[in-house]
Amino acid sequence: MLLLGTTKSFKKLLLQAASSVLVLSFFVQDLAWAAPEIKVSIPMPSVWSSGPAFPREIAEAQDSFRGSSERTIYLLQDAHTNFSAQKNIASAIRHLLEKEKLHTVYVEGGFGYVSLSALKKTASAQKREEVGMKYLRSGELSGAEYLNLTGTEDFELAGVEDRELYWKSLELYRTVAKDREKFKAYLAQIDRSIETLKPELLRPLLRGFDRKRQDFLDGKLSF
Repeated sequence: MLLLGTTKSFKKLLLQAASSVLVLSFFVQDLAWAAPEIKVSIPMPSVWSSGPAFPREIAEAQDSFRGSSERTIYLLQDAHTNFSAQKNIASAIRHLLEKEKLHTVYVEGGFGYVSLSALKKTASAQKREEVGMKYLRSGELSGAEYLNLTGTEDFELAGVEDRELYWKSLELYRTVAKDREKFKAYLAQIDRSIETLKPELLRPLLRGFDRKRQDFLDGKLSF
């Protein structure tokens, strides 16, 4: 009986510890996504010391790798459809174009030639800026596309996707999206179960922390 009770206590303690780590992880993630400005993340090539330095407000280097080629590839990582991140993408590309001899920017979600520069002849710079900013805000243009449409820089956009694999992945997404409501109902059920278990698993201090986290997510509490 003593061994059984100890085992139960240990399991409960383990669940409490896991719950604490999980709640804290969610809170940190929420704070990260609540940031009004998201900088571009650039894995930094090892030859970067002789290359252009980026202004802190638009980009930061995270990693580097030296291959056998003398060519340098700049990989820009970002939060898709996030307005501030895409603005910084455009600024980072403009910065590279000014400092490096670049002619082509390769983008996700397309294949072949996808430049918008041909549209520059059809409208004034002011009109292109107005339309480009509208679609950048709505997430329908990426930062690279926005710069290609509105900027004075001379460069081309090319898609990096494999056409067959791209359409296959899109079809898989449609299959999942079709059952989205069913998945949402299942996740809602899990969420209710978690809320039911919290009083049993979380200590009072952690429960208070969790309530404040929820108030923060609901906009009732500022950071």
